Amino acid sequence: MDRKRIALVGYGNVGKALVDMLAQVDPEGKRFVFSGICSRSIGVANLRDLAPEKVEKKLKANKGDTRAYNPEERVREVKTYLKEGDYDILVEATSADYDTGEPARSFILTALDRGIDVVTCNKGPIALYLNELKEAASRANASLMFESTVMDGTPVFSLFKSLPPVKLKKIRGVFNSTTGIIIDNMREGKNFEQGMKRAKAIGMTETDPVNDLSGMDAAAKLVILCTALAGHGIKLPDVKREQITEDSLKRLVAKVKDDKCVRIRQVATADFEKKEFKVGLEVLKPEDMLFSCSGASNAAIFSMDLFGEMVIAERDPTLRETAFGIYSDIVDLYSKDTCYY
Repeated sequence: MDRKRIALVGYGNVGKALVDMLAQVDPEGKRFVFSGICSRSIGVANLRDLAPEKVEKKLKANKGDTRAYNPEERVREVKTYLKEGDYDILVEATSADYDTGEPARSFILTALDRGIDVVTCNKGPIALYLNELKEAASRANASLMFESTVMDGTPVFSLFKSLPPVKLKKIRGVFNSTTGIIIDNMREGKNFEQGMKRAKAIGMTETDPVNDLSGMDAAAKLVILCTALAGHGIKLPDVKREQITEDSLKRLVAKVKDDKCVRIRQVATADFEKKEFKVGLEVLKPEDMLFSCSGASNAAIFSMDLFGEMVIAERDPTLRETAFGIYSDIVDLYSKDTCYY
């Protein structure tokens, strides 16, 4: 495989975890190098095909742009780089916007229109514009990969690609780690704020934690699954969402406090036969396959016409798992038989 040049847009927790992972598996850049890294704080850092193990040191040595941060100007700078820069793959890892999907949507389209492959972990543009983005990729003979938008690095979309055609009847899952951590903390006698701090400390919260508590994060993941796996035209406003508040959780926790055989979780459900799409709190019993979701763990149950029920789960994911999802997409794009160990 020829060496591939990565343009990374978004150098927050996930972006840094990806650089660390590539520095571990391909330190000298024999397969992957970074042509540039773009972020709100850095601006556009032209790394000129730098090996992964040298990226962090290079960025620290670079004093960067000392001008006052201007969001609109920064977006223009990144778009210009993506339109004119020399790179083989865009990794888009900016924060999700569930109203417009911007500026991530524009970043992705800029690369796709050039025939450049894109990997993203950003739920916003994928939930809002997946079909449009797939069409843009098809027109330019490029690829759009988004494994890590749902359940971090757990192989969901790649697994379904390996299956024969099936009809999905229902999807039901625990998709939000932040709410799980908060709920378990409260059941242990701690308060709401302590749970939120713990979730933030391990990097589990959305940029705006309101998206966790409102069910927006889980709803976006549900929409992506419905669109990508079932071809359903569901939109974010079609998903009925239950807002989680400290008071509502206190009441529910108090209601089940003496029952050690139940677990409270924010559950997302898409019932295609009943045409019901919702995200809300549920009290789960041991016979429910989602009961195993403790702490930050996620799981999804897929009910199909030819297979019955299939469960996919991940135990206590971290930012590393999200980075792994991006990494697995990159490897899937360029090298079917590569083993790094």
